[in-house]
Amino acid sequence: MIKRDLKRADPVAEEGTSGRAEVRLHTLAANTSVVVWYTGPDGAMTALNPSFGAFTGRAPRQYLGWKWLGAVHPEDAKHLFDAVQRDVAAERPATARYRMRRYDGEYRLMAAQVAPIREDGRICEWVGVSIDVTEQAEAEAALRANEARLQFLDDLVGATRNAADPTAIMRRTARMMATFIGATSSSYAEVHADAQTYTVRASWDADGELEEGVAHPLDVLGREALAAIGRGDSFALENAGPARLHAPGLYRLESESVLIVPLLKDNRPAAMLAVTSILPRTWSREVVSLIYDAADRCWAHVQRVRDHLLLLEQDRNRDHFLATLAHELSNPLSAISYAAATLRQSSSSRKTVETCTAAIERQLGLIRRLVADIFDLAAVKRGQLKLQPTVVVPDVIVNDAVAVAGPSIALARHDLRALVLDVHEAGVLGDPARLTQALSNLLVNAAKYTPDGGTITVSVTADAAAVTFRVQDNGPGLTADERARLLLGGGWRGSHSTVGLGLGLELVKNVVSIHGGKTEVASEGSGLGSAFSIELPRIYGHLNERCRILYIGALDAAEVLSQLSSLPVCALATASLARARAIAEMLHPTVMVFHTGVEPGDHTDALKDLVDPGAQVVWYGDPPAWVGAASIPNAARIRGGDLKALRDLLAASLSREKGTH
Repeated sequence: MIKRDLKRADPVAEEGTSGRAEVRLHTLAANTSVVVWYTGPDGAMTALNPSFGAFTGRAPRQYLGWKWLGAVHPEDAKHLFDAVQRDVAAERPATARYRMRRYDGEYRLMAAQVAPIREDGRICEWVGVSIDVTEQAEAEAALRANEARLQFLDDLVGATRNAADPTAIMRRTARMMATFIGATSSSYAEVHADAQTYTVRASWDADGELEEGVAHPLDVLGREALAAIGRGDSFALENAGPARLHAPGLYRLESESVLIVPLLKDNRPAAMLAVTSILPRTWSREVVSLIYDAADRCWAHVQRVRDHLLLLEQDRNRDHFLATLAHELSNPLSAISYAAATLRQSSSSRKTVETCTAAIERQLGLIRRLVADIFDLAAVKRGQLKLQPTVVVPDVIVNDAVAVAGPSIALARHDLRALVLDVHEAGVLGDPARLTQALSNLLVNAAKYTPDGGTITVSVTADAAAVTFRVQDNGPGLTADERARLLLGGGWRGSHSTVGLGLGLELVKNVVSIHGGKTEVASEGSGLGSAFSIELPRIYGHLNERCRILYIGALDAAEVLSQLSSLPVCALATASLARARAIAEMLHPTVMVFHTGVEPGDHTDALKDLVDPGAQVVWYGDPPAWVGAASIPNAARIRGGDLKALRDLLAASLSREKGTH
């Protein structure tokens, strides 16, 4: 039995007692994590508790009786009161954990132990010790969270390690991420090289998948989000009500909270991982850090898989190239061998000799053409193909191409139809020999892959901004996969009896590209024929004009060129920065007009690199958001749609050009 002589003073009278003892207690409470306290038999405080008062900052009148529960967190007070009642009734030592408000207003997690003191077998009071375990609990929670985080990342790696499909890797990452952090949906998007558009490659949503595979402009995210993503910072909308912005595919419109984490490669956004919640939520630093790690690992793994798939595809293409090259060489070599064997016969007549000689020359021509295509394609890819640009009229290109391809067309007994539709006044800027080579390659390909006796049509059409050459055949046609493969230089394979390298079309595509044009393939499907087209920018005027204007924009090109056609200038238009670069190398423009609707380039530096140092630059309308304010200093600006002001400015530029010569 423990006996204690309790001297019960009047607590209210002693409340005002101050001095060194009180300072000592406050100092002790501020620098220790232990609170010693005691209560009456029923759990109410009936005497002074200096340690409790110092820790909580409460005066005796604020904690005596059951008022001490006022220092306990409201969510814990009821549970603690019930626990005290049970312990008092059971008359046994007990432990408890609860949050208690410290003198500075911060709630601290306390671990308490309490035991009864008895006199004559009856409980006369309870004495307890409460220890501040906040830091310990936080450290334990952080350790558990870190272990869970590492386990999640390990599980993520394990779930995607053997995946050979980039989309599968992204989709598993999105699903596992959303599930782990308790989000409603998660999306993985890649930012295109132009840094202006994104495409959601994979997503997971609690109610079904979001939209995937469609390109969207990044500016739908808004200026604030764009600025953060451009810096590599995360962007969060927390408890926003219905989302203030809608990024198609990244999250649902009704999302309450959104978090977008970008991944930078070479100082530009390369990918984004977005998580959303349809319930109000804040995103902790730990969640943001976890998503950064997951996005980084997902991106790295996707790149490894893509590199591996690319190597496999290159191996397949190399094997296909060598096999097809052998096939294409074997046909003329067999014909040459047969003709040579015939010539060796002493009984060969003069007519036989002439026939065999013509066959040998024809087959040697095919071999020379094949070898020339290989060399030319290599030169284009190395940037070593030199152009001799001039203004060329379409019918000259058509006539020369038909003359080159004529023997191949005649040999297969095809019906060739040429339609040059009122484009005699239209011209294109380019190297006549190379443009003839490109169009003749399309005609030779059509003759080669169309069954004998087919119909081949070559036509030319023009509008204000472009001239289009089109070769149509009634051959076997192309599936969607074959069209894509041909444009990527994969050649023919599989469904056709005639195989080929596809060198002709790849050479066409590259030659047209360095002329600032584009190549397209169309077909209704297998067995329905094919159409190959070359689109080149239309040129107005002559290259020897002192004022050479390049208009770069997707809008108003026809109207602008119409206004310029009456001026003694040379002018072209294109909507693409990439094609504009090729045109500028041939044209050497003295004036460059950029419209607001210009398609984005790789980055602002691409725009600066495009501008000739000696050229005058004009913005026809305000520059788009992706163009830095200082990207092109001293550029003139004209309100969009004001064609007269644009014409007047160009006329003034023309006058200055005349004055300097």
